[in-house]
Parts: sequence; structure tokens; C-alpha cells
Amino acid sequence: MSLRKRADLHTHSHFSDGTSSPAEVVGLAAQLQLEAVALTDHDTVGGLPQAEEEARRLGVGFIPGTELTADHAGGERHILGYWIDPSHPELVALLARMTRERRRRIDLIVERLGVCGVQLDAEAVLEVPHQGALGRMHVAEALCREGLTYSLQEAFDRFLRDDGPAYVPKYALPVEETIALIHRAGGVAVLAHPGGEPNQEEITEFAQAGLDGLEAFYLGYPRSLTDYYCQLAGRLNLVPTGGSDYHGERKRQGVGAATVSMETVHRLKAGVPSGSGGSV
Repeated sequence: MSLRKRADLHTHSHFSDGTSSPAEVVGLAAQLQLEAVALTDHDTVGGLPQAEEEARRLGVGFIPGTELTADHAGGERHILGYWIDPSHPELVALLARMTRERRRRIDLIVERLGVCGVQLDAEAVLEVPHQGALGRMHVAEALCREGLTYSLQEAFDRFLRDDGPAYVPKYALPVEETIALIHRAGGVAVLAHPGGEPNQEEITEFAQAGLDGLEAFYLGYPRSLTDYYCQLAGRLNLVPTGGSDYHGERKRQGVGAATVSMETVHRLKAGVPSGSGGSV
């Protein structure tokens, strides 16, 4: 399959909750003949140097990114930041705090599991080397390794889902502050996977706060939902973007499962200050 003149703007490596290295993610994009790929690990930029080096070697356009957890009315939203400067002091400080808070969150989740009668040592979560953002998936994997659940899905269904008995929210800035920080770090901000039940009022609020794009092309979205998000993006002067949300073995979809045209990439980059990183 060839995906010339297409780009995947949403991928994850083992620097967050994927299973592939950044170089492997780029390699898969090259095999598909994608013109460009973005690495958007959760709350970290640790994999960007490796991905950019491999993209340069393979001749794939590269877009440095991250997927920042943000808070809205007590709920979690994800904001993709593209062409960000990974050395920007405010961004560096935020990601460092998020890393510390994620480690603390593991201890709190383990405590809540104990209340549920499930005895898991936090060290069991940490015994497998993690190069980036710790999260619920790593707890779920530890539960499986220790024989406390039969599957990752069971771990989430019984304990770790958003309304589950062991759920602990992540530390996050409000959406509006997250968008502003991405802009100060030289990037553009896109709302990731806005969901199967559109909230036009919320998305409009984010657009008024400076949001640049809306992820409309996403695996599993019916055509009618993608069309709705594209139309909403047009009304709000947002760029409709998309990507596979590739996580390696942890999710079924592969790199390139959802893509956008390079015209979309160029439209999105038009909002980026000159001198940004990446090769696209």
C-alpha cells in the first residue's frame, strides 16, 4: 500500500504508551511511503531526537509533536502540539512536573487497588523499564504479569476506567492554558479525538481560546462523524486534521490507518512561527 502525499499526524512510541521505538515508527511510515509523520507521545518529547534522525536518514518528512493532557471542567482532554520547540523552558518545566506527578499517580492507583482487595506493589509497575510517560496502561500490564487480571481490558473494565474504583486523574493544566503554552513554544494546537458524541459548545470554546485544529480523521469514526467535524472545523476556522493514534502492539491500528493530505499539513503549518523545527 502506498500513501504518497499523505501524512499521519498522530503516533506514539515507547517513550509514552506505545510499544515501538521512535525509529521504528518512522520506519513504518517510510515503508508505507508516507510523505510525513508526526511523533506525538503523551506528555513527553523524549523520543523526538531519535525519530527526527531516522526520518532524515530515510527521507521522510518529520513533524515534532507531543500530546498534552489538559483539564476541562474536571475531565481530561488531549491537545496535540505540532512543531513545538522541545527545549522551550516553559514546556520543559511542565513536562518535568507531569513526569513527577505521573510517578506519584502510580502510587495512588496502587493504594486504591489495595482498597479494592488487589495487592499490587508499585515496584511491579516499574520493574519493566519505561523511557517516558507512566500511565494506566503500565499498571494494567503489571496486573496481568502478576496474575491479578486476565487481560488489559479486564484491568481497565474492573479498576482503571475513567469512572473505575482505582482511577486517579493526571495532573494537567486547563485546556486554555495548554493551548497558550503550545503557542508560546512555537507550535500549533489541535484537539485530539474529540469523540463520538460531538460537543459543539465545548469545541467552540476551545476555538475561541486559540485552538488551531480539530482531529476529524480518526480510525473508527463513521464517515458522517468525520464530515460533521470537517464542517464544524470550517465554521470555526480550524484545520481538520487526522492520524492513526498508533500505539504498536497495544492497539490494532497501524501507522497510516488514518491520514491527511499534505495540503492539510501545509495549512496547519501556516500558523507556525518561522524557524520551527521538523523537516516539513
